Amino acid sequence: MSPTQSTLLAEIASKQPTFFTLSEMGGNDVLDYAVAGGAAGEITPQAVFEQVFGAIINTLAPTSDAKGVVANLPYITTLPHFTTVPYAPLDPSNEEFSAQIDLLNNVYGAINQVYAAAGEPERSIVFSKTAASPVVIEDENATDLEQYIIGGLQASPSFVPFVQSLGLPEAAAPLVAQLLGKQYGKARSATENDLLVLPSSGIIGTVNTAAAADLIAQSGGLLPASLAGQFSAEGITLPLSDKWVLTPEEQAEIKTATDGYNTTIKAMAEAKGLAFVDLKALLEKASTTGLEFGDYNLNTSLATGGLVSLDGIHLTARGYALMANQMLLAIDEAYGSNFEVAKDGLAKAVDYPTNYSPFLQ
Repeated sequence: MSPTQSTLLAEIASKQPTFFTLSEMGGNDVLDYAVAGGAAGEITPQAVFEQVFGAIINTLAPTSDAKGVVANLPYITTLPHFTTVPYAPLDPSNEEFSAQIDLLNNVYGAINQVYAAAGEPERSIVFSKTAASPVVIEDENATDLEQYIIGGLQASPSFVPFVQSLGLPEAAAPLVAQLLGKQYGKARSATENDLLVLPSSGIIGTVNTAAAADLIAQSGGLLPASLAGQFSAEGITLPLSDKWVLTPEEQAEIKTATDGYNTTIKAMAEAKGLAFVDLKALLEKASTTGLEFGDYNLNTSLATGGLVSLDGIHLTARGYALMANQMLLAIDEAYGSNFEVAKDGLAKAVDYPTNYSPFLQ
């Protein structure tokens, strides 16, 4: 096939298939957005999806004689890629973190006063000595309080002594206020409504060397490398950037797109008389009570749940076998086939592995 002469869809149509499978069309449209924490462009608009999906369906099923099975989209934010990392992972039993809590609360105390004065006390950042604390995140939807922070810090009689306690001269106070204003203008504590993407677990608490170098550059070299590093700890002194977190607003965008896509998928499948699999309902059950498959109960826990692979997104071999069975059962229902009752008509769970040792099953 020459890319200048044809398309994959045209090549498929030229074979005049009598049966086809379409699973999770539009999945990558929401997934790419989600895994990037909502920081990678926009989700495909509903009108565009409807046009493209309609063209595919009409090409594969131009007449009522064509048969196929279509599956909708799950709510991907229930996958372990988005549910495994807790919003409050900062453990005071970690001696390195615990040793910094008093200083951190001192730094954030003045900034919290600005949040409260601006009518947004819920953004306050406080680290506990007795319980796990939330990470600090940058929220693109938050009110930018950079100038309020700068003004509030400069007006505080305790700010100059604080700057001096960092080993800096009194004359550095205005510069430090500006740096803190820029760093925390759109910051807040994470809440249980935020979802941290799985890779964030590897960077929380680490020093962002690029951010530290930027602080040194912004200060004209006034900040020593050690101090710049202290203010560049991911999720502690440096708010986690948008790519690491799905805020409630971003989750709502994903849900709205998924619901719209699913409405189109089901309506067009029904109009063509195609078999239909509700993957959204299956994943919702997997994330609550689990799915029975042979002698196993598969759920969405990372690694040990058995359904989802170690990337927290794609299914295990056993998970895909379960999904294949659901498609075969839908085909039985729509077209009167007999996969369910035929010998070896359906996949058996025991024949397909998961991520972990059989001794844990």
